Amino acid sequence: MAAVSLPTELIVDILSYLPVKCICRFKCVSKSWLTIITNSQLVKIHLSRSPREKHLVVDKFLYSLDHLKIGFDGGVVPGQPLMKKHTPGCVEVAVYESCNGLFCITPKTDVYLLFNPSTRESKQIPGFQPTYGNELLSGFGYAQSIDDYKFVKILEGNTVHVFSLRNFSWKVVGCKFPFDTDRCIGFGIPLNGSRCLKHGIPLKGKIHWVLDKHDYQGRVIAAFDLVKEKFKTLSLPQDCFSTLSGIGLVGDCLCVFDIVKNVFWVMMKYGKKESWTQISKSDLYKSITPSCFLKNSNMVFIARYNSKWTFCYEDDGEKCKDYAVDGVGSYRVHGYVESIVSPNYK
Repeated sequence: MAAVSLPTELIVDILSYLPVKCICRFKCVSKSWLTIITNSQLVKIHLSRSPREKHLVVDKFLYSLDHLKIGFDGGVVPGQPLMKKHTPGCVEVAVYESCNGLFCITPKTDVYLLFNPSTRESKQIPGFQPTYGNELLSGFGYAQSIDDYKFVKILEGNTVHVFSLRNFSWKVVGCKFPFDTDRCIGFGIPLNGSRCLKHGIPLKGKIHWVLDKHDYQGRVIAAFDLVKEKFKTLSLPQDCFSTLSGIGLVGDCLCVFDIVKNVFWVMMKYGKKESWTQISKSDLYKSITPSCFLKNSNMVFIARYNSKWTFCYEDDGEKCKDYAVDGVGSYRVHGYVESIVSPNYK
């Protein structure tokens, strides 16, 4: 019987429902299959249909955790090490929030890698020679309208440097930066004396930090637009200014949190001050930090418990199920969706 040739459109549709590991194996079938799998059409369709969410656990190495496989009974869970070859002697790997399953990580000073933990692909961002000054802020994000991933660094002197993955080049942006960075709040809080992460949170084609206006004229969320390459401001909720601890995401909504008062606020409608909603958490843990939020609304926290750092899922606001990662002490957790988005982006 002669082999049946399937239309390319049907192959793309079938592949878009498969796990990433299977798709990666099919790259070896033939050159035509490799072309189909690396085509942006399949990448985008697969991303829109991918239901699988995992955790990237970060200390001096990277570990991948699949919460669907470990169940919800709590306890010590194994971590699958990733990219050890990139982190020799590194005290702490810095990781930016994921965009479409793609991370930007800094395994050592001034080295930036784009990394997909699902496919294990990585690509180093080329270095650049800044005019002057140390890094004040940075962030990684995706702009859907121009289909481009960008990495942003703001240096002393308020110079803004932007790397475009599509163009694979850096440029200096001449935009105003009317903010003070002394009390900047980005993702997360310091653990075990580690440096505070001044990494922005990506959402809706912008990167967000909590900053003071110049001359301390108020505190705002500063949003850098990756398309227009300009800053705009969003208002914070009332009564959260003094002890604000961090900024993050709840699904597709910005949130800010206070680990002292054990509460956080969610901006239900982007850019609308009146949509901020305060949520008080249970007292099962003290000083918990919202770490990542899954699409199914299960919230993930980092907490200090029995002299160890642990992360927990909270399903209904009253019950937490604890997990400690085997062999890992102090760590951060980032949620990501499985995708075939490649750092060798075209």
